[in-house]
Amino acid sequence: MVIVAVIKFYGCYKKSFKIEIFAIILVAIISIGVMYQGKIGGELTYTYGAHVKDHSDGMDCLDDPEDFLEEEKD
Repeated sequence: MVIVAVIKFYGCYKKSFKIEIFAIILVAIISIGVMYQGKIGGELTYTYGAHVKDHSDGMDCLDDPEDFLEEEKD
């Protein structure tokens, strides 16, 4: 993104509309790539628990939530 900003500043400095449009298109391409990467990473984490250490530990509390609830005793 920094390189795209430099290209945009260069286009503004030289007053070249084509360079500024090129920078805007580059920003759109990079943004789409980042969103796609986030979508794929989210799907992997949701489906397989990828890169989540001990993700199955929390599943035990779903069997019987009464065991894990703390109640105040009067």
